[in-house]
Order: sequence, then C-alpha cells, then structure tokens
Amino acid sequence: MAEGGRNDYLSRVAYAKIKAGVEGDELLAEVMEVNEAKCVPPLDEDEVRAILRGKERAAIEPAPEVEIWKAYEPYIPEGYRLHAGTLEQRVKDEESGEAGWTPLLPYPVAVTNVIRVPGVQEQRYVEVTVINPHEAKHPLTMAQLSREFEQALNNIGVSVTGKRAQQIKYFLIASKEKLERERKVMDSYKQFGWQTDGSFLIGNRLYRRGEDPKIVHLESHAASLARYMPLQGDWNVWTQAVQPLMGNEKQAFAFVMSLSAVLMHLTGERGGVFSLVGPSGQGKSTVQAAVASVFGNVEAAFSKAQDTENARIAFLSVMHNLPVQAEELTKLAPEKLAVLAYDVSEGRDKRRLDKSGGMREMAPEWHTILTSSSNTPIIEKLLDMGATPEAFRVLEMRMVLPPGARLQEGDAMKRQLLHNAGAAGHVIAQYLVDHVEQIERAVLRVKEELQVAISATTDERIRVNMVAAATVMGAVLRKALGLNVSAQTVLDYGRKLILLERDHKKSFDSDSVDVLSAFINENAAHCIQVNDNNV
Repeated sequence: MAEGGRNDYLSRVAYAKIKAGVEGDELLAEVMEVNEAKCVPPLDEDEVRAILRGKERAAIEPAPEVEIWKAYEPYIPEGYRLHAGTLEQRVKDEESGEAGWTPLLPYPVAVTNVIRVPGVQEQRYVEVTVINPHEAKHPLTMAQLSREFEQALNNIGVSVTGKRAQQIKYFLIASKEKLERERKVMDSYKQFGWQTDGSFLIGNRLYRRGEDPKIVHLESHAASLARYMPLQGDWNVWTQAVQPLMGNEKQAFAFVMSLSAVLMHLTGERGGVFSLVGPSGQGKSTVQAAVASVFGNVEAAFSKAQDTENARIAFLSVMHNLPVQAEELTKLAPEKLAVLAYDVSEGRDKRRLDKSGGMREMAPEWHTILTSSSNTPIIEKLLDMGATPEAFRVLEMRMVLPPGARLQEGDAMKRQLLHNAGAAGHVIAQYLVDHVEQIERAVLRVKEELQVAISATTDERIRVNMVAAATVMGAVLRKALGLNVSAQTVLDYGRKLILLERDHKKSFDSDSVDVLSAFINENAAHCIQVNDNNV
C-alpha cells in the first residue's frame, strides 16, 4: 500500500472510530492496531499521531447516538464495557494469558434498573435497556433469567442462542448484582392501601408516619388506576360538602361502612360485601360517589358488573385496602353472584394454569369491602339458590332518601365532592399511619365485645368484623376530618343489621330495623359503649 493510501485509509478509520465514540488513548491504540494489521509496511506511531491531531483540529463530533449509550456506562459491571456502540466482554486469551476485549453484541445493552416490588412476598425484576436501533426499555423477571431465557431475550430484541445467550445471561446477572451492591434499587408498588412496612399508598403518593408523602413508582396496573386518584381542592371544602350525609343515620352508616375497607385488614378478615338496596333516587349513588371522592373519582373505585372474574380479581388485588364500588350486581346470574361474594371475602386469587399448562402467577391478596347498589336484595337472591354460606358474606341495608331531601341537592353535593377529590384521603391516610397502633387496638376491642354482646355465630364472623371496622372508622373520620359522625351510632346501627339478618324471613325494610332497635335497646346484654377518644 502506497504511503498516501495508508494515510487516507487510517484517516478514514480514525474518522469512523471518532464518530463511534472512541477517544483518547483507546483511539490511538485501536488505530495503531489497524495500522499493524492492514498497512504494509505500517506507518510510524508519530505519523499515526499526526493523523489523529488532524482529526482533532477538524473538531469531529461523535454521532448523536453516542451520547445516548455513553449515559449507560455507569451501569456496566466490571469485566464488560460499552465501546463504539457495542457490548464487549474482557476475556483472557488461553494461549497468551493476556486479557482482551471481545464483542458480545453489536449494539448497546444495559441493566438500567433493579426494581423491587414490596409485599408479603417481595418480587424483583430488572429493566433492560436495548438500543437496536432505537432506545427501548424492557422488564425481565428473575424467573425469565432462570428459564426460557433465549425466548425472553428474543422478546426484548436480543437475538442470540447457545453459548452467546449464556454469556448475555451472566452479563445481566452481574449488572443486577452491581446495582444491588450500590443500593441502586427502586421500589415499585402494585397495590394501594397498607404496605408491609406500615406505610399507606394512594395513587402514586406514599404516606409514612411523621413524613410528608412522597411520589413513588407504580407497576403498570396500579399506574393505570392512579391517574384517577388525584389530589385536588381543599379537604375543608370536601368536609363541608359531605356533612349533610352525616345528618342521616342510614346514609352516615352506609358512607362509613363502605370507607371502613381501609381497616378490614386490622380485623383479620380478608373482605366482605356491603349491599345498598332500594329503588332509584334514594341516595345510593350519592353515598357511593362520596366514598369514591375520598381517594379519587368514580373511575378508580368502580368494578363493573360485566367484568370477567379474572378482571375483577386483578382490580380487587390492586385496590387492596381501598373501598371498591359496584352497581346492579343482582343483574348477574345467581351462580356468578355467589362466586363474586366468595371471591371478595376470600381476599385472594385462585390457582390457575396458564396457556402453556404451567401455574399462573397469582394476584396478591387483598382486604377490602365491596359496596354494591341495586334495586333488589343480594342476600335474597343468594338464599333462593341455596348459597347460604355466600349470603353470610354480605351485610345489607335498605336505603331511603331522608325526608325533605331533593335529588338536585345530591347532584350538587357530588359535583362539589369530585371537585375536591383526594383531599380527604390525604388527611385520612396521614392520620392512619400516625395512629395505626391505637386504631388496631380499638378495632380488636370492638370486635371482641360485639361478638360477646350479640352471641355472634361463626357464620356471622364477616359481618361482625365489618361492623367493628366501621365503628372505628367513624371515630377516625371524626378525629381526622371533624365529621359529625358518632362511632356509637355506627356500632348500634350495624349491630341492628346483624341481628335483623339472623331471621331471613323478615321483610328487609326500615320499619323492621326500627322495631328491632326497640328490642335491642331494652336488652342490656347488647349494650357496648364506644369512646371516640380511644382512637
């Protein structure tokens, strides 16, 4: 090769390497290596340096994509590197014993996050960033790292097999371990409500005792619902708007019972169904809208009657401890209604097989109350089909619009509440995490005393736990928000409902509750006193 040809050739080599992001001593070393291998005879080192100085004077800039992949260099573990747009591994030559760099992939790959999903069974996965040709981030679970690995790589755009696939696997594991050693692990949440460390999550806001709420990362299903859980308006305005509900015993009880979903886990119960029964225009939707506005808006809180069982399970799991609402569940076939009552109160997913015949991952457990509104009783429909155990998983009450109340007033209330959606939940969540020990003691005390006072049967366990949670929730609302609601009134009304439902032959209406109330008030054995100050 003529001298001019050698200079032109190495000049093009240097240009290509500079555009690929090679610089400094590495640039000199690599151009010298090409010089030794391709130029006959090779140019002197001084001549090569002169070529590189010329490029420096020309101020050649690396290609735009270099800045993207160079940002991932801090994530690369020892023994690997991103170089000239490729992923390389340092390998010792068996003959010479010297270590050198060998390509693994012709494009950049990096583990840019180790994500921990807190829970009873902690989960971890990695976020793999691939630039081929465009930047894309992909989740890769630990299970995928251990089985069907080649398919998992192919799914994220890394097409390798055999020994090369194993090398990529070792690289990903080494990258994960590097980030864990450096404590660069990001928490990502998949369930709202109580967390295992005693914190409480609403949307993407995590509340801890004595701290301001912080914004956290959410898993995809939780993130899709979190957008319906804003924090807006003023909780004082919300409190003033909801106060009229507290002036009516039935509406106040319905509101507090639905909201007490956040305390169900303190009772040891997984869940229950609370049924509001009555014709249209009796305030059922007003109560449900008020409950929904505590933590967000109706889109976040409602499970649809037409949802599949799998969709409902997923929704309950994500909501976890937040109240869940539903409408017209009595339109479901009796068998499906029985399954729903069972699912909600069991608080956990069923074991199922996936399409490949393997065990499908189960949704995390939940502890909540699903509040349903319908024109006809759920309990009656369940009993008619012989589903007595499922009927005992439901607490039911008839809704009647207060005398003199107008629908227009309810509509105006709903608009005001939704304009301040999330404001009350912000205050309640902080109160819950700051006082959880006292709240738990109060829940357990009311539960035990209620069981004794009414000689509760085993079948009535869920109803007793629901009333105990609602009783203490009434005290929480009074303390945290200043709502004019009495825990004693909530307890007395809930106790009436439990005793009324012991005789399923009674017509379920407000008069029967009033008759039973007179009976209970005459029987001192049923009296329990609740002190709001204990919460």
